[in-house]
Amino acid sequence: MNRRAFLATAFSIAASLAVGPAWADALVINSPGDGFVDLRTGPGSGFDTIYAMPHGSEVHTLEWSGPWVRVRHESGHTGWCSAQYLARTGPAALTVHSVGDS
Repeated sequence: MNRRAFLATAFSIAASLAVGPAWADALVINSPGDGFVDLRTGPGSGFDTIYAMPHGSEVHTLEWSGPWVRVRHESGHTGWCSAQYLARTGPAALTVHSVGDS
């Protein structure tokens, strides 16, 4: 294998390894209406339900397929849910301190 081919292969392998877990986001289930979201075996409403994820519980994203997301729920269950029921969390309270103000 020549040097250029070796470097290209090494770079692509290193890039694919570096991307993996860095894309996982921590999100929360946002379904105040009925209080839960179905975790399914595949990306679509036609797939079987594995678990009912409660409103406010946390998930970590693993993979996206259109409007569906494969997640790992805080309970340990892994499956697919609709992205429309996921929300980002922010700080509960934000305090700003300004130097020189009293």
